[in-house]
Amino acid sequence: MRFTDKMQEVLAKILPNVLSFREKLHRYPELGYEEYITTDLIVNKLVEIGIYKIETKYSKTGVVGVIEADKAQGTIAIRADIDALPLKENTCAPFASENEGMMHACGHDVHTSIVIGVAELLQHFRDKLNVNVKLIFQPAEECSPEGGAKTLIANGVLHGVDAIVGLHVWPSLPVGTVGVVKGSAMAASDKLKITVFGRGAHAAEPQNGIDAIMIATQVVNAINSFRARNIDPFEPVVLSLGTINSRGRYNIICPQVDIEGTIRTLNEDIRCFINKKLVEIVVNAAEVMEGSAEVNILRGYDVLKNDDKLTDRFTELTKSLLGDDRVLSNVNPSMISEDFAFYAKQVPATYFFLGCESLHPLHSSQFLPNEGCIEIGIKVLTNLVLNDLLGIDEKQSQAC
Repeated sequence: MRFTDKMQEVLAKILPNVLSFREKLHRYPELGYEEYITTDLIVNKLVEIGIYKIETKYSKTGVVGVIEADKAQGTIAIRADIDALPLKENTCAPFASENEGMMHACGHDVHTSIVIGVAELLQHFRDKLNVNVKLIFQPAEECSPEGGAKTLIANGVLHGVDAIVGLHVWPSLPVGTVGVVKGSAMAASDKLKITVFGRGAHAAEPQNGIDAIMIATQVVNAINSFRARNIDPFEPVVLSLGTINSRGRYNIICPQVDIEGTIRTLNEDIRCFINKKLVEIVVNAAEVMEGSAEVNILRGYDVLKNDDKLTDRFTELTKSLLGDDRVLSNVNPSMISEDFAFYAKQVPATYFFLGCESLHPLHSSQFLPNEGCIEIGIKVLTNLVLNDLLGIDEKQSQAC
């Protein structure tokens, strides 16, 4: 079934309301597990659309809407994340955030609005569905390591789901395109916390102390050298240190330094190697200078792995909709992480990048995606549902 002129006509009618809904979400962003207004807006919109099977049992915020086919032969889930970031907005948009210090700087307002648009469009063509559609509006994606996906999965949100699809707006891609990555698409993320201990003394008598700042500089150098000399240069690994904070005063030999950073990997074996070996490297670097160090590595989101068969089917269907040149398979995996990874460990999944051609990157206070991507996202996801993403017809043919 192709995306028909009638479908395009209905989409054109509902699109202004979807864009208005997105602006409302953007104006009132909320942080993870605090998305109460956002949840209410989504629930009210689902009811307005005519979706009455609404479930709020999986988490204290967030909601799941279900569209049931008359003769369902499977269930497809579509996931949107709904939380914002603790960031002061600097876009000058007419619908800029009115919640001080909070902003939809990662496009979750766009993701949510796209899935709302899919819900409304599918309701118009519900008689053509041969699968149930579970619309997952998930809280707290930004709350690594305990993001909302884990909570929803633990509470049964994937019960009966045969496959799941997710998306992320992608600033570097033009509107009208999607990026597809087979296999490992987004990185695992672990949080690195290091405490370096020295011994305080008067700054005028450094011989009586052990300078934790000097030790910390050696620790930082050791971490950078570790990446350069212990890991295959062709292996995607990022070790970034984000904060270094000393304890003390200008005229005191510093007794303690706290360092935090992140470790990003696309290979689970490399992830385990780093998490073990890096502890040894840091501790040894501190001890050489007569200090000590404690290292804690908090395991965060896992590698997001797209299912090969489902991703091939996604690529085929999306090329038939947008054209071969608009579905980009040469996109690199991202070292950004996503808790969609936990859904992908439970059921076949595919996660794609939606071109939104922003001049500013994700998590920037100036990030503002081109809203033209919303229509494309709605069309892509609706096309997948109506055109047998699960390969039901193919399975039936083989059975016969």
